[in-house]
Amino acid sequence: MIFNRLKKVFSVIMPDFDTGSITPESRLGADLGITSITVLLLVIGIEEEFGITFENVRSDTFGTVRDVCDYIEKRLGDGELDGKKA
Repeated sequence: MIFNRLKKVFSVIMPDFDTGSITPESRLGADLGITSITVLLLVIGIEEEFGITFENVRSDTFGTVRDVCDYIEKRLGDGELDGKKA
Protein backbone atom coordinates (compact mmCIF):
# COMPACT_ATOMS: atom_id res chain seq x y z
CA MET A 1 0.00 0.00 0.00
CA ILE A 2 1.38 3.37 -1.07
CA PHE A 3 0.32 5.16 2.12
CA ASN A 4 2.22 2.78 4.41
CA ARG A 5 5.33 2.92 2.24
CA LEU A 6 5.11 6.70 2.22
CA LYS A 7 4.88 6.73 6.03
CA LYS A 8 8.08 4.66 6.06
CA VAL A 9 9.80 7.39 4.03
CA PHE A 10 8.50 10.01 6.48
CA SER A 11 9.91 8.00 9.40
CA VAL A 12 13.37 7.93 7.83
CA ILE A 13 13.38 11.63 6.91
CA MET A 14 11.69 12.81 10.13
CA PRO A 15 12.78 10.28 12.80
CA ASP A 16 11.57 12.40 15.72
CA PHE A 17 8.06 12.78 14.30
CA ASP A 18 5.29 10.39 15.38
CA THR A 19 4.40 8.89 12.01
CA GLY A 20 1.48 7.08 13.67
CA SER A 21 -0.34 10.41 13.67
CA ILE A 22 -0.03 10.83 9.88
CA THR A 23 -3.29 10.36 7.98
CA PRO A 24 -4.07 10.81 4.30
CA GLU A 25 -5.72 14.12 5.22
CA SER A 26 -2.65 15.43 7.08
CA ARG A 27 -1.55 18.75 5.61
CA LEU A 28 2.14 18.76 4.80
CA GLY A 29 2.88 22.24 6.14
CA ALA A 30 0.25 22.95 8.77
CA ASP A 31 -0.02 19.50 10.35
CA LEU A 32 3.37 17.92 9.69
CA GLY A 33 5.55 21.03 9.74
CA ILE A 34 7.23 20.12 6.46
CA THR A 35 9.77 22.76 5.37
CA SER A 36 11.24 23.28 1.91
CA ILE A 37 14.37 21.37 2.94
CA THR A 38 12.26 18.49 4.23
CA VAL A 39 10.34 18.46 0.94
CA LEU A 40 13.62 17.96 -0.94
CA LEU A 41 14.60 15.10 1.34
CA LEU A 42 11.16 13.53 1.00
CA VAL A 43 11.32 13.74 -2.79
CA ILE A 44 14.65 11.93 -2.77
CA GLY A 45 13.31 9.30 -0.36
CA ILE A 46 10.11 8.80 -2.35
CA GLU A 47 12.02 8.48 -5.62
CA GLU A 48 14.23 5.81 -4.06
CA GLU A 49 11.39 3.94 -2.33
CA PHE A 50 9.03 3.86 -5.29
CA GLY A 51 11.46 4.02 -8.22
CA ILE A 52 9.76 7.08 -9.70
CA THR A 53 10.84 10.59 -10.59
CA PHE A 54 9.06 13.83 -9.83
CA GLU A 55 8.34 15.82 -12.96
CA ASN A 56 6.44 19.04 -13.57
CA VAL A 57 5.60 19.65 -9.93
CA ARG A 58 5.82 22.87 -7.98
CA SER A 59 6.19 23.42 -4.28
CA ASP A 60 2.44 24.01 -3.97
CA THR A 61 1.45 20.88 -5.92
CA PHE A 62 0.94 18.83 -2.78
CA GLY A 63 -1.20 20.07 0.09
CA THR A 64 -1.88 16.79 1.85
CA VAL A 65 -0.39 13.34 2.23
CA ARG A 66 -3.23 12.08 -0.01
CA ASP A 67 -2.02 14.42 -2.77
CA VAL A 68 1.42 12.81 -2.57
CA CYS A 69 -0.09 9.30 -2.57
CA ASP A 70 -2.23 10.16 -5.60
CA TYR A 71 0.83 11.47 -7.46
CA ILE A 72 2.82 8.31 -6.67
CA GLU A 73 -0.09 6.13 -7.74
CA LYS A 74 -0.38 8.04 -11.01
CA ARG A 75 3.34 7.74 -11.72
CA LEU A 76 3.27 4.01 -10.98
CA GLY A 77 0.09 3.63 -13.05
CA ASP A 78 1.77 5.37 -15.97
CA GLY A 79 4.13 2.42 -16.14
CA GLU A 80 7.12 4.14 -14.59
CA LEU A 81 9.61 1.76 -13.05
CA ASP A 82 12.99 2.74 -11.63
CA GLY A 83 12.69 6.21 -13.10
CA LYS A 84 12.02 4.97 -16.62
CA LYS A 85 8.88 4.23 -18.57
CA ALA A 86 8.17 0.50 -18.75
